[in-house]
Amino acid sequence: SARGDGRLHVLFLDVGQGDSALVRFPRGRTLLVDAGGLVGPSTFDIGDRVVAPVLRAAGVRRLDFIALTHGDPDHIGGAASVIREFAPRHVWEGVPVPPHEPLRALRAEAQAVQATWANLRTGDRIVVDDVEVMVRGPDAPDWERQRVRNDDSIVLELRWRDVSVLLTGDIGKAVERTLAPSIPAAPTRIVQVPHHGSLTSSTEDFVRALAPRIAVVSAGRANDFGHPVPEVLDRYRRAGAEVFRTDQDGAVSVDSDGHSVSVTTFTGRTFFTR
Repeated sequence: SARGDGRLHVLFLDVGQGDSALVRFPRGRTLLVDAGGLVGPSTFDIGDRVVAPVLRAAGVRRLDFIALTHGDPDHIGGAASVIREFAPRHVWEGVPVPPHEPLRALRAEAQAVQATWANLRTGDRIVVDDVEVMVRGPDAPDWERQRVRNDDSIVLELRWRDVSVLLTGDIGKAVERTLAPSIPAAPTRIVQVPHHGSLTSSTEDFVRALAPRIAVVSAGRANDFGHPVPEVLDRYRRAGAEVFRTDQDGAVSVDSDGHSVSVTTFTGRTFFTR
């Protein structure tokens, strides 16, 4: 499996109230987008105890890329142990936040394993195993950030043949307004629901413009925020999307040959579309 099987795989991990997704490209290269994490004091390391075992089970010995969408602990809290064990070749950051100690610490971890560190901007593009990785956000900042902002999240679109996978971080309504018109239509689109299904995101216009066939929510069971909000889920269903959520379905695996898409979950749900 480490050499790839000619298909694109996106696994949305169940990391509780956080985000982490493992992408395996058709010829086996790998991208981890965020690594989960806990808010508040805890000795439980989601990177070591949850994300790393998944990577090992998938046959990953070294990651090619890690994308840190932004510096919130539920997105990067597990990244340090993953960087140490899986020595990524490249680490991607969005807008730098110089005073933010957790991101500074991760940069030091990346330097220790000789990973390159790059800041992504809207319009950047890389082709991995014939899959286009398009950076849809964030825009270049016009002032130095003093704190982490959800709207500065890296937004990645994976485009392969007829299939588009949009990974959205924690973007909110303001970013959605500029983002939606910039993303070309696709016959089959999979969307990671922004900000865990919060009401701060997933406006009617955004959902309608993307017209996703599949929507995946990463959220923790019985979380304190009420995510995902029923109103948001209804918007995706009205737009014709099949909705999956890690708090109910566990890990959600999306597999594609570039034309058809199949979904399987830890709990046994399946879905197929072309």
